[in-house]
Amino acid sequence: AAGILSLTQMVDRLEEDHANARLFAEGIAGLNGLMVNPDDIRTNIVFFDIDPVKVMPADRFVRELEKSGIRLIQLGSCRLRAVTHRMVERADIEKVLTIMKKVIAS
Repeated sequence: AAGILSLTQMVDRLEEDHANARLFAEGIAGLNGLMVNPDDIRTNIVFFDIDPVKVMPADRFVRELEKSGIRLIQLGSCRLRAVTHRMVERADIEKVLTIMKKVIAS
């Protein structure tokens, strides 16, 4: 249903969602222990990996971010997924990256 809504009523917004996903991926690429290739991001979905030795196990990382209202989906032991959408603005991306940096440093 969300995909149909996006393609029928929110086409203009898709470009912004994709740009926000790319910004998010670029920010993740700069964080120690998180791995993503921003050039692979072509939609509003960002898949990235976490190094459990350098950072923490993925499930713990997800739980820590949830404390700040950030929801990621864990896909396997080291793989995570994030999605941007109409409720996510550029400022939100910057805030999430700041929080992620703090969680990694803790």
